[in-house]
Formats: sequence, C-alpha cells, structure tokens
Amino acid sequence: MICIIPIRSGSKSIKDKNIKYLNGVPMVNYAFYEAEKSKIFTKIIIATDSQKYIDFLQIKIKSKNVIFFKRSKKNSTDRASTELVLKEVLQKHPNHKVCCLVQATSPLVLAKDFINGFKKFKTKNYDSLFSAHSSKETTWKKENGVLESLSFDYKKRNRRQDFKVHYVENGAFYFFKTKSFLNNNNRLFGKIGIYLMPKLRSLEIDDLDEFNFAQDYFKNKPQINWSKKIKLIISDLDGTITDGSVYVSKKKNYIKFSVIDGHAFKILKDKNIPVIIISSNTIYKKNVQDRIGHLRVFRSYFGVRDKSALVKKLAFSKNCKIDEIAYLGDDISDLNIMQRNVLSFCPNNAQKEIKNISNYVGSKKGGEGFFREVVNLLNNAKLI
Repeated sequence: MICIIPIRSGSKSIKDKNIKYLNGVPMVNYAFYEAEKSKIFTKIIIATDSQKYIDFLQIKIKSKNVIFFKRSKKNSTDRASTELVLKEVLQKHPNHKVCCLVQATSPLVLAKDFINGFKKFKTKNYDSLFSAHSSKETTWKKENGVLESLSFDYKKRNRRQDFKVHYVENGAFYFFKTKSFLNNNNRLFGKIGIYLMPKLRSLEIDDLDEFNFAQDYFKNKPQINWSKKIKLIISDLDGTITDGSVYVSKKKNYIKFSVIDGHAFKILKDKNIPVIIISSNTIYKKNVQDRIGHLRVFRSYFGVRDKSALVKKLAFSKNCKIDEIAYLGDDISDLNIMQRNVLSFCPNNAQKEIKNISNYVGSKKGGEGFFREVVNLLNNAKLI
C-alpha cells in the first residue's frame, strides 16, 4: 500500500507552512513519522513542487523509507487539485491496490489512526474512507445577506444532547482503492466509510492561531524520531552552553552560564551519560574550569580545529557509535560534525546553516536554558 503526502510551496496563509518549524521540527515530519511508525505502508512519498523543499527535507527526515517526488509544472500551481497530484504520482508508482492520502497540515494524527482506519477500510470492504470527527455544533449559512440554520431548526431549538450528530472531515487521511480512484478522479467514491478521531486531534492547520495551538500542544511531546539510545552528549561551548557574550573587565574577561542548565547536568550524571565540551576557543579556558568542574562535565577540549575528527575519536574511546551521540552546536565550526549521523540540536539563535541541518531547533537561545531544554527532550523521548 502506498502513502502520498502532498506539500506545496507558496502557502498564502502561513509562509512555507508545510516545512515551518513546529516545536523544533518541520510540520510535515509529524504526519510522516506517524505514517512510518504504523508500518502499514510499503512506500511513503512526499510530493512537492519545490526542489528547495526536497533538499531541505532530505536533511531533516533521516529515514530510508521516504521517497521524494517532484511534481510537474502543470500540477504545481495553486489551482492544481490534490487529485491531479495523486494521479501523477500513482502513474509513476503503479501496482498498489490501495492508496492513502495524508495531509501534512494534520500533525496530531497518530500511527494508531492509520492502523485502525485501514483495518476498518479493509474489514468493511469500503471503496474509500475518510477521517473525521463527530459534532453537534449548530451551523448556519449566509446567502444573499440572509442567515439560514443548517444543522438544526432554530425555531424549535432542542436540548443540546438531543441535537443530531453530523460528521466533519478533518483532512488527516483518506484511504481508497487505486484503480477505482483513477477511474473516478476523486478520492471518495463507491461504498464510503468513515473513521472517527477525537475532535482535539482533528486539527487542520490553515492559519497562525491553529499553528500556535499545535505549538502549545506539542510543547511536552517532542517529535524526535531516533532509533538509538543516546550514550554520549557532546556540546559546543560559546553560544550553546553560554550565550556567546564576552564580559570585559580590567582584570579578566568573563562568559555567562545559565543556572537553569545546571540541573540538566545532574540528570545526565544520575543516568551515567557523560558530557563532553568541545570549543574552538582557548581564551576562556582558565576562566571556565571551575564552572565546568562544578557541572561535572566528564571532559573538556579547547582550541579544537577539527571537531569532526575529535568526535570520531571520542566515539571510539567511549565504545559508542556515531548515531548514539547527541551533539549540540550553533555555528559554522559545528557544521561538519552535525552533517554526520549524530542526533543534532541547535539553539533558536543558531546560524541559518546550522538550523537547516539540525535534527531539532530549540525554542531557547544558547546560554538561556537551551541545554536544559535538550536534556528534557531526550528524557521525555526516553532516549537517555
């Protein structure tokens, strides 16, 4: 069974909506990872009109199961229907009896929704099925300046519990038989089924208010798709654990650490996860030794020119693989190592080049609780 996730650039309501960072990762990642987690699809295709999106997501979605499909110019306009995009993809990827259309703008969909939705589609022998939520809302329409009630008779208003239930498509996903779809040119046809999701998770993001709601929803539910447990944490110093500022006095220069981050080091110590600090700087080495010692940092290196080579040596010495390392960085000197298969994090004020390749972009700035944010994320995701 094939899964198709169409995403188009040029969103008018929210710029680059489909790849906009939602709690640290591009929005499309949420639906993709849940589809992947369901393990019911033989192919998951992200169909987009933008090569820029493809280049960006090839870095951000570290999965062997994703296939990127560049849409034709004809099917890349804002007038091109989703059905046309589906048809183009299915003609290039034939021999799939069933297709599932997944919307990137429905980030609250879960793997169990795909599993249970397909189970219902199959057991009930539906030709097509859509996800929805039930509602007893009182709806109206306005035509030629006149209001008309649709879902109830306002002249004979019943108790709310007596209102008739109706169903609202939430746009999360659609299952359909591929051959019949190609004949009907419509995602819904024949014997139609419905899969009900909770109203709360039926969010379909189309404006900033809905995006901000999702941002709040995911605050303590990080979307970190990583299969390996983290055995070692390596971090840059300036702009990552510190705020990157230098405080100058007549006697010596100072850099600032955040007290908020202190507890994160204790959490890692209690879990026997060593922390190593790597800095290309040498100026502050003497000034920070006391603080680094107090934080129980396992080891620190200063004046490092080739961080990637050092990380490779450290991985060997600690008997861990590269993908068992979490790396925190914010600037160009961290680029080479963050392009490798480490689980990478950067603060919100990191350089653009680093944000583009980082697995997770923090909501905190460097030296202002970013390290604590990362440790909390790893802890909540049960990766440490």
